[in-house]
Amino acid sequence: MRITTVFPALLVLALLHPPTTPGQVVNADPALGVARISVVSGDVATQRGDSGDWIAADVNMPLVEGDSIQVGGGSKAEVQLARGNFVRLGSDTEVRFLELGSRRFRVQVLSGTAIYSELEGSEADVDIETPFVAVRPMQSGRYKVAVTPASTVIEVRRGETEIAFQHSTSTLAKGQSLTVWQESDELKFEIGRAGPRESLDKWAERRDKTLRHAISHRYVSRDIYGAGTLDRYGSWRYVLNIGFCWFPRVTVSWVPYRHGRWIWLDYYGWTWVGNEPWGWAPY
Repeated sequence: MRITTVFPALLVLALLHPPTTPGQVVNADPALGVARISVVSGDVATQRGDSGDWIAADVNMPLVEGDSIQVGGGSKAEVQLARGNFVRLGSDTEVRFLELGSRRFRVQVLSGTAIYSELEGSEADVDIETPFVAVRPMQSGRYKVAVTPASTVIEVRRGETEIAFQHSTSTLAKGQSLTVWQESDELKFEIGRAGPRESLDKWAERRDKTLRHAISHRYVSRDIYGAGTLDRYGSWRYVLNIGFCWFPRVTVSWVPYRHGRWIWLDYYGWTWVGNEPWGWAPY
């Protein structure tokens, strides 16, 4: 019990003072953000920039500008861009993160199916780029993008979005779909009704509902994302002279910084990636 009482104070220190190697100075641009892999199910891999090396993805693995994520057949993943901004990836999907700012994000869907969810209260400016058009959500909602070699299909499950073509823009509302394809040298498009919900849509909807009702956001800064995961794995209690602290549900032998690994991020230095599913916000 003594350990879990002290641990919340350690979490704040870890957030304020990321570790570095002795004598090393890390100049982190405050405009540069870090995305978080929040769900991994099945075969999921990441690529750091243009390194050419793909490595297996873990929950809480950080992603920075230029990184890519690839989801294999029969698998899925979720990436959290900010507190209320999520990208869910379906089977056989590859996405690259072109820009990760404090409030500005550019996500490129190279192939497969991605669902972007923006919860209420988000202040993010998001572009979802495809081979033919860019999707620019205008309000909170859920937006599905499917990219194949022949076409791109955008469906608005909830909300409203601007669609940016090369020389023009259009608007797509809830329940509508846009199909875009190349015919000879001409870009063709068709607006219709969104198709029936598939398993990825239903999963994204369930995830939105869970995160929307998370109580942990009452106790932490809006700038600290990943707090929505804390509800499931612990509880908040009031501690005299400290305030509300989060206590993880762990075994008596558990200690912080034991299960996980250190990784190097170019502009943040050495960062701890905990194996605990709740490990992002605390560490």
